[in-house]
Amino acid sequence: MQANEVRIRNVDAAAIAKIDELAAKRGMSRNAYLKQYIENLAVLEELKELDNRYASLVNIVAEAMEQNTAAMNELRRVIETR
Repeated sequence: MQANEVRIRNVDAAAIAKIDELAAKRGMSRNAYLKQYIENLAVLEELKELDNRYASLVNIVAEAMEQNTAAMNELRRVIETR
């Protein structure tokens, strides 16, 4: 078996039928479908980490915007009372 070849034995017939159905819906062979699925799975954890980092950054920016808004409102209040 080559280094870039994967073989999976003893897969349930119903699972194979479902994989074939999903592949056919996309106009793909079973091999092409599974290859794409495995390649997507290989980067899934990295994508999850990027999503978590993005969500954290959004929260930081939202908090900064709230603080800036409060500071600007306070400055406006001070200016209006003069």
